[in-house]
Formats: sequence, structure tokens, C-alpha cells
Amino acid sequence: MDRLDLRRFFAPKSVALVGASSDLGKFGGRCFRQLRDFGYGGNIYPVNPRLNELDGLACYPDIRSLPETPDHVCIIVPSAAIPETIRQCGERGVPFATIFSSGFAEGGGEDGKKLQAEIVHLARQNGLRFMGPNCNGLINYVDGVALTSTATINGPRAPAGDVAVLGHSGGLAQVNVMWRAQQAGLGISYQVSCGNDADLDIMDYAEFMVDDAHTRVILMLAESIRSGAKLRRLAEKARKAGKPIVMMKLGRSDAGRQAAISHTGALAGSDAVADDVLRQLGIIRVNDCHEMVDMAMVLRTGHRFSGGGLAAVSISGGNLVHLADQGPAQGLSFPAFSEQTQSRLSSLIPNYVKAANPADVTSAAIGAPEIFSGVMQAIAADPSIDVVVPVLTLHSRQIIEAAAEAITGCGKPFAMVWSGGCTDDPNLTPAELVRRGIPVFRDIAPAMQAIRHAVDYAGLAAEPSHNGSVLGGKSHHLRAALAELPARPTEVQAKLLLTEAGLPVPKGELVATAECASVAFDRIGGPVAVKMVSPDASHKTELGGVRLGITSGHAAAEAARAIEAQVREKAPDLHIEGFLVERMAAPGVEMIVGLSHDAAFGPIITVGLGGVQAEMLKDVAHRMLPITEGDAYSMLRQLRGWPLLDGFRGAPAADVEALVRLMMQVSEFGLELAEDIGALDLNPVLVASKGQGVAVCDALLIRP
Repeated sequence: MDRLDLRRFFAPKSVALVGASSDLGKFGGRCFRQLRDFGYGGNIYPVNPRLNELDGLACYPDIRSLPETPDHVCIIVPSAAIPETIRQCGERGVPFATIFSSGFAEGGGEDGKKLQAEIVHLARQNGLRFMGPNCNGLINYVDGVALTSTATINGPRAPAGDVAVLGHSGGLAQVNVMWRAQQAGLGISYQVSCGNDADLDIMDYAEFMVDDAHTRVILMLAESIRSGAKLRRLAEKARKAGKPIVMMKLGRSDAGRQAAISHTGALAGSDAVADDVLRQLGIIRVNDCHEMVDMAMVLRTGHRFSGGGLAAVSISGGNLVHLADQGPAQGLSFPAFSEQTQSRLSSLIPNYVKAANPADVTSAAIGAPEIFSGVMQAIAADPSIDVVVPVLTLHSRQIIEAAAEAITGCGKPFAMVWSGGCTDDPNLTPAELVRRGIPVFRDIAPAMQAIRHAVDYAGLAAEPSHNGSVLGGKSHHLRAALAELPARPTEVQAKLLLTEAGLPVPKGELVATAECASVAFDRIGGPVAVKMVSPDASHKTELGGVRLGITSGHAAAEAARAIEAQVREKAPDLHIEGFLVERMAAPGVEMIVGLSHDAAFGPIITVGLGGVQAEMLKDVAHRMLPITEGDAYSMLRQLRGWPLLDGFRGAPAADVEALVRLMMQVSEFGLELAEDIGALDLNPVLVASKGQGVAVCDALLIRP
């Protein structure tokens, strides 16, 4: 990703506000007031031709009249006046602007879209980069800059922290996430509410956060993703920097236009694709704003949650039962304590009986902080324990501080559940502990969910392995061959192309008549499948156009005649080009491997349980191209049907390695020929027993 220096955007030494006002009932008045009240120390230039002075500052009629070129111009005027303002910014060499005004593409009207395109064009001509339009600006707690109207920053300025919040929306990002995070005890480094993303977009701001030394966790509320490739580069950069990205991806849309004729298109609904691609990129996807705040609490500690083995301790047996229910519901476990740990616990707790995990330390720990902290230190030292979770209710400050000290010093990831309060000091609150770097949850279920996300992130954020080319330099030849095909190639035409690409397609012949099917059988050898070939029939099985397990030339001819008769009965006008006589593949697990195109993420590979029930089962996984071998294995293990490949109930394991090789071939095929492929279904792909390979038994290729 080309480095875009946004330092002057976020920390300008001078700011002009076009449309500034003294009227707090107006947007320009609120923005001006927030900038001053936030303690901004740079030069402020109000621009309003109706005023000579504003709150003790000289007011200017336009950008041309300013005594210096500002680093950042805030534009708060009617949309029709914005093109002229951009021209003046260009004349003065202004580098950055924020356009708060609405009336652009957000309304969906053609006039608004045209006006937005016009201001983008003008900005590019004049060397100006801008946020918005239709946005609520930015807040920089690190440098004391507030270019926004939000009331969330009223009053004394909150101290800067290490969590960045980015969103297209103003209220959702600024109130539901930023303000709540601050109430919970978290500190914010930067907040962006970027609106329409007509020029700079949410990923440009996120890249700044990745580079910024003050930011440790990035929270993104994305209503749209304009470029999957750009998101991928951002995610790789964030992973290398060790900065987790947590995203709440809003909005759902219908599957692509190929869904009606392509199984893959029907299975690759955009939200399902987003879910899997974010997993692929190591971005944590959450469902609501509470989860975003929870994840910021956990991830800013910097601990790597390398496993899901929890140890919990409490004096509340009921809370521990609840914990024992909620942990496994999130795929977390409570390993048994070792004998050494049991011995240490017995020396700490009076009248101790061998403890289970979660551990109830009973009333013996009440008023004895040394017992509570000693127990936590003992269980944290157990090698089978990955995460330490004290569960507190109503306690004295001594007990709470002892628990806090024990977990922060234990050397392992931790999270605290504190459902009550402090009995002897109302100033000690969960928010106070969060400010010290301790994740504190008020309920057990959110704690378990956040730990689950953190464990998953530790696995997702691994460096991908490099994979070389599997097409062997055939891309140019394949592209030329694909260009010669019709918009809807037949199965035979599709398979010839796939064979050229090196994919494992069974030997077969296209014949024109039933009699020729018999001759083809003699050349190929049996058993064979006989299939109708027609450019007008995407799914042959529904029409009765397939016969399997044919063992003689005579039977092949009879199968062709039967197919023709049945198809003519169901679809009298269907054009039949002939019949494909193809060697039967070895029996195995039926899978689907396909390609489709997602509006945000581009070419997508899908894999799942296949056959005629593929759309009914909907047991699929998606990834953005290209994929690594690690991605391919991850996709397969994600499937509910993975045990069928791994040797279910004593059955032989399938040739997963061969299936992964096929997926890598399809990935490169789709990436190299992305502009020439609308969709590709390989269904079924038969995966034989380990070492016996895979076979592409049917193929549907759709040109754009």
C-alpha cells in the first residue's frame, strides 16, 4: 500500500472552518465551539462572509483571504457551494479537507451522485484529499484536535488512550462505541466518522492508526468495504505491527447476479463471504458495539491468547456453575489441575478438598486476600492453563486489589468478571481497573465470548506461508482459449479448458449420437458416465440428463437414448449438442469447489459439501483470492462435514492433500482469469481415499 501521510490531516497546525458560526443551533457553530473547547493550540481561521469577527478571532470572507494556507479546511456550507470552495482550496495549496455537508450520493439520487463525482474530480485536479462528504469528522485525543460537532466530547477533555475508533456513521461510532468505551474506562487515541468515503476512505484512516505509536487496537464500524485488495494489504500491515483490527461489518445484500444459475453464486451470499474473508485476513468480526468495547479491553493488554484452557476461581459457587456452562458453549475448556497445583492449593486453603476447575475457594477466602491471590498464582502456574479468570461479586478493596495484582503479575492472559461492587470503597470501580489495563466484565457470557474471539485471533494472525505458481505459466494460453468460448460454455468446453490448466478431469469424449456412445465406451473403457451436453441446461440432473455406472458399449448407447427421450419429455425445445461419455471416477466424498465474484472482495473461492444437495446443505467456506495452503486447510476444517474427509467412524480418510492441490489450482486459475470468469462450479468433485486423488466430475463455467 502506498504510504499516504495523514499526519497534517489528523494534527494540523492550522485549521480553517468554512461556514463557521456563533449560533450553536447550527452545525458550523457547534464545530467551531468544539474545536475551541477541546483545547486546540493551532491557528483557527473562521470563514464566513457575513461576519468580521467570531469569538475574538478575525473572520474571513473566503479561503483566498486567509493569511496563511491552512493544513486542514473544514467545509460546512450548502452542497452547491462546495465545488467553488474546493477550487479555492486548490488555489491556496490546501492539502486536506473535511466536507461535513450532506446532499451527495448518500441519498441515492442521480443529482447527488453527480455532485459527489464532481467534487472528487475537482479535488484530484487541485491536489486536495478530503474526508466525507456527509460525515461528522475526527477527534484526535493525542494532539487535542476536534473537527466535529459531536456532544460526546462536551466538558473536560478525556485523557488520550490507545484505542482508535473508525466508522462511517457519526452517532454509532462516536456514541455507541467511543463514548461507551470511555465510560468503561478505556482511553481513545483517535476517532473518525468518515461518511461517504468519496475520496479518502476508512482504510486510509486505519492505515494511519497502524502506523501511529499511540494506538494499540483499531475498532472499525464499516458500512461498506470498497476494496478487498486494499483491506488485505491493511490487514497484513496490521498483523506485522501487532495491532488487532476488530470490525463490525454492517449491511447485507443479495447474492450476485449469477446465483440463479450457479451453485457457487447462490452459496456465496455477500455477508457469508465477508464473514469468512475477515477470518482469512485475521480481522475479528463482532456483531454489536458492546463486543467492540469488550474486545478492546482484552486485546489492548497485548497478551496472546494461545489456547482456550481456562482456570477460574471464585467464592460464589453459582457463578462458577454459570461459568462452567458458558465456557464450553464458546468452545473453551476448564482443564483439570495437576497434582502439583492441587498440592499448592491444599497448602493455601483451610479444610481444602481436592478442587475441580472452575475452583470454588469457599468462604475461607473472605477477608483473606493472601488466599485469593495465592490460589490464582497457583493455578496460573499450571502448564495446562492458558487464561486466568477470577470471578468477583461484592468484595472489599483488599480482595479486589489482591485479585488484580495476582492476574496482572501471573504472566498469562487474563480477564476479570466482576458482577458487583466494592463494599468499602465506592471509588474503586470496574472502569478504574480497566484504566489500569485489566479487562473487566460485568457478566460471564460476554467474557467467554471475548476470550473466544481473542483465542481465535491468535490463530488467525499467523504469518501466511508462501505458495508458488501451480499453473506453470499457462495463464496467457488459457486466457486466449477462454476468449474463444461462448458466454455459456458447455460442460465439455469447460472441461477442456480445465484440463489445459492441469486440473484432474476424467477422460471423456463428446459424441453426436447414441450409436457413437458405444464406440466411445470401447475406446475409454468402463465403467463410464453418459451425460447430455447442452449450452442451455446448467443442471442436467434435474432434467434426467445423466446416467452413471455404465459397463458396456451397448448400455452406453441405451443410456444416451434414454437420456434424450426423458429430456425431450421435460424440455421439448432444448438443444442437445450430443453426449459426453466419461470414465467414472473412484468413489469418494462429494465436494463443491467454485469461483464467484464479490462486489467488495473481488474473486472468491468457495468449497463445501457438494453434489445435488449443495445448496440445501450450505456447508461451505469462502476465501478471497489468492489463498495459501494454510487457507485451504482452514476452509476444509471449518466445514461441519470435515469429519467425512477426516475418516468418520472408521471410514478411510479422504485424499485431503489432493483436494488442497485442486483448490490451489482453482485459486490461481480464478485470480489469473478473474476478468474473464463470471462463475465456476466444479460439482461434484469426488475426493477418493487418501493417496487416490480427486476428480472433477462436472463443471459449469459462466463468462461475465
